[in-house]
Amino acid sequence: MDLNDLRRLVRAGEHLHLEFKRKANHPEKIIRELVAFANTGGGTLLLGVDDDGSIYGSKCPVEDEYALRQSIQRNISPPLPVTISHVAVTSRRSVLVFEVDESLQKPHRVQENTKRAYVRVRDMTVQASREMVSLMHHSRRERGVKITYGEKEREVLRLLDEHSKTTLEETRRQLQISKRRASGLLVTLVRAGLVRIHPTAQEDFFTLAPEAFSHS
Repeated sequence: MDLNDLRRLVRAGEHLHLEFKRKANHPEKIIRELVAFANTGGGTLLLGVDDDGSIYGSKCPVEDEYALRQSIQRNISPPLPVTISHVAVTSRRSVLVFEVDESLQKPHRVQENTKRAYVRVRDMTVQASREMVSLMHHSRRERGVKITYGEKEREVLRLLDEHSKTTLEETRRQLQISKRRASGLLVTLVRAGLVRIHPTAQEDFFTLAPEAFSHS
């Protein structure tokens, strides 16, 4: 990537697969973004670019890269491959380009007070719910699942058909079951391809998967 390529990339603005960071003085935030990319669909982080798209570059790109590589190695589990390159902005400043592929080893977590997983939602990084973490674990081993289609599963689908969407708490309350049982039902239906999960910064919500109920 050269400076012209960088400018074209920045003009697109932040989105699901692109994040800007002005400085490296909060490495924990950069680590979260990289983990979220790996857990979602991959992405690129540009260090030395402001939120408004202004390109400043880093004054100390070599030192910043070294410090962040150390942080990546220490604080991400399981280990996450990250490609780092430099794009010169001036003779003294460079933008650091961090590129992450979607991982086959997800969920990746950040070691903070506890280990936390993150995902991307549009142009934001949010903490992954227990349901998202469970689905990422299952995605390592399978692309679908056969389920025992019982009364509770039918109740969840009826609930979604009537209300278009639901949350974990709404499902628990409507079905009068435990939170753990509601979580298990929703995860199973997502794994079976009957329901979609939609992460948000506040609370995940669930909808019917239209393709599962379409008729040719």
